[in-house]
Amino acid sequence: MDIKKISKYAWYILVLVMVLVAFSMIYSPENEAKGSNFGIWLGVILSVVTTGLALILSGVSVIQSPKSLIWFGGGALALVILYFIGKSMAPDSITQKMIDAGESVSSVQMSHAGVWVAIALIGLSVLLAIASGVRSIFAN
Repeated sequence: MDIKKISKYAWYILVLVMVLVAFSMIYSPENEAKGSNFGIWLGVILSVVTTGLALILSGVSVIQSPKSLIWFGGGALALVILYFIGKSMAPDSITQKMIDAGESVSSVQMSHAGVWVAIALIGLSVLLAIASGVRSIFAN
């Protein structure tokens, strides 16, 4: 069996289990706030698992086809460039309320950069999904 199929099915099962646990916690009569906390942790866990799987599958792809290392390196370089562009666009000053909360200019700039990278990746994902759909329409 192909490693991609196994990982895809494992991912579907993991998401299904997490969604079922989330629903059981949200509709639990004991603690109403537990569901919202689980929603935050669900996002964190899914992000970590997705990142890990993406790195593992990229590593498998590089081992199977060393030429794909060029594309992998280019994608990583593009993310680093996007990060520094986002960080350079971040403001150099913060409000007194943020200072009172313990924030620093550096942490605000890093989170600003992370938001820009996330927006770029979401946009790229949507564009690739649309392109894949259009390609499948004309492939038949």
